[in-house]
Amino acid sequence: MKVLDAQIDLQGFWDRLAKSKVSILFLDYDGTIAPFKVERDEAVPYPWVPGVLNRILNTGRTRLVIISGREISSIQNLLRLVKPVEIWGCHGREHLLENGMMESEALSKAAKKVLSSAHEWIEVHGLSDNMEEKNGCLALHFRGMKQGRADELERQASKAFNAMLPGSDMELDRFNGGIELRTAGIDKGQAVKKVLAEYDTPPPCAYLGDDLTDEDAFVAIKGKGLAVLVREEIRPTSADVWIRPPEELRAFLEKWSIQTEGK
Repeated sequence: MKVLDAQIDLQGFWDRLAKSKVSILFLDYDGTIAPFKVERDEAVPYPWVPGVLNRILNTGRTRLVIISGREISSIQNLLRLVKPVEIWGCHGREHLLENGMMESEALSKAAKKVLSSAHEWIEVHGLSDNMEEKNGCLALHFRGMKQGRADELERQASKAFNAMLPGSDMELDRFNGGIELRTAGIDKGQAVKKVLAEYDTPPPCAYLGDDLTDEDAFVAIKGKGLAVLVREEIRPTSADVWIRPPEELRAFLEKWSIQTEGK
């Protein structure tokens, strides 16, 4: 683990976590607790992840919140835990509460038109197998392609999609391995803010993520908790600390489990 922000008191954070009866652990999915796979349906968590997350849940002292670009149903199929957990899917457009209630943001007519036009462009260019359609989002994946072809397709698709955006409330973002159309103003950072707004004073909390889409969450939790970049290689980031998966990720989550056991 490497501290990136000299103002962060890491030991102080662990001490506060051990003393608090309430905490929040925000986790991204792909690239964070599950290694990337070309076939997204095969992207299961590291084998030890369910065990350590179940121990964290069983302490009763941590609110576990999954925030992902995936749809909620996809995460539920891949991440099987002993207790229901809170999940924000599609970067926060979908929200599944622990009690099973589902909330979802409405999609504008202009956004639907953009998504329909992008879908048509992808089909015309023979890229349907690389398309991921979600609630209010459309992603085009390049993972597994040769770099030159991936770069050219990203250039072409980005040009076409950007031409569709004027007059809509949609935006085009890059992520690790592709590009995605989604509603402007709905992102992982907004999901973090909504959770933290439920508390007069935020309890000890941390957000773990790997992607560029996690930077909004890092900024949102800054000064309130710990922003943790989970990645093999460092990159420019707003995170407070950097850990490498899977070994350092496992050590972090194991320590969280120990600190919240209340012993």
